[in-house]
Amino acid sequence: MLAPQAMAPVVLPDLDRAFAAGYNVSGGTVCSKERVMGVDISIKGLPNALARALRHRAAAHKRSVEEEVVGILAASLEKERGLTVGDLLVKVQAMKLHTPSESVAILREDRDARRSG
Repeated sequence: MLAPQAMAPVVLPDLDRAFAAGYNVSGGTVCSKERVMGVDISIKGLPNALARALRHRAAAHKRSVEEEVVGILAASLEKERGLTVGDLLVKVQAMKLHTPSESVAILREDRDARRSG
């Protein structure tokens, strides 16, 4: 009898955008493609200068203002939470290391650059 295969989480390059789109994001991965219910938040009395800066930042990141706010909140909460094993895995995968020899070569290159600099 064959054991059922677990579905591997999908790693996306822009997790806060997936989160903003309503996907279930945990530990640096999208755990499911099921949309989760969101909460609507209204900010009253936002100073014009802050609103303008937020619009500029959102445009620079090619996001809506709402997506930018969610991204800022998610990043802030992630910093509070600290680095998890899942976060570390995402960072290592983003470096595209495939074999131990590649990682050794990168570490040596970095070490040599610091020695000569």
